Amino acid sequence: MSALVNAEVRNADLGSSAGQDTSAIGFAGLSEFAEPLLQLVNELAREAAFPESEFERERRQKLEEVKLERTSPGFLGGERLRKILFGAHPYARVSPSEAQVAAYKRDDLQNVYREIYTPENALLMLVGDFDPDKVAHYGKRKVEQLLGNPGIIRNRLKIDSAIQNAKAFLEVQRQFGSFDRYIWQFVGGKPKQNTRKSMGQIPPRTRESDKLSEDLKSRGFKFVGSTICYAHMQAVGMVNDHVVGCFRYKSLSGGR
Repeated sequence: MSALVNAEVRNADLGSSAGQDTSAIGFAGLSEFAEPLLQLVNELAREAAFPESEFERERRQKLEEVKLERTSPGFLGGERLRKILFGAHPYARVSPSEAQVAAYKRDDLQNVYREIYTPENALLMLVGDFDPDKVAHYGKRKVEQLLGNPGIIRNRLKIDSAIQNAKAFLEVQRQFGSFDRYIWQFVGGKPKQNTRKSMGQIPPRTRESDKLSEDLKSRGFKFVGSTICYAHMQAVGMVNDHVVGCFRYKSLSGGR
């Protein structure tokens, strides 16, 4: 909790995510606060406390989510499809069962966490301080240099799209005065307050993200599908997709 409070003081957004193969802890904030924010990430990644009350609360919430998922035909259909495609592979398991969630123990979680979250298993990535005017003027020589950089995803299409997107970004700034003024029009100028009761209710895309994606593409942007756009809308606060039981939901529902 102290890490979240400290992040708020520095006007940073601190969050985490997990998938089948990886999990991530990250922050978005001003570069001048990068060092203390990295220390907070280290605190969460290496010294997670897992207070008993919070663990029990999360387990109860997860149990409710699992129960709700089992009432969704779409979820059940996706689960059957994964079993057909992946068989006994872990990818076939979409979600734990109620019995598995009920059996979760705080000590087991702490042991697994200490085993997995080690420097040897970690990858640190820092991204930021992009200058769109500079990127927009990258030429063939710079592209070839980037293709030889092992620290980035060396995909020519994505590098070319970053250059094209920088040019399109500058054009949006010219037309609207700022990219902020342009993008917020897709939610009426203020955060859209949703009332999701479980993570399973959060969609990968919405009508708003569809419209944003379509408009960005018409302006020359690349790799801006609706799902990517919705993830961006969530990250910058255009939509509040915290579930209503999350301690952050209420504090974020007061408007922009």
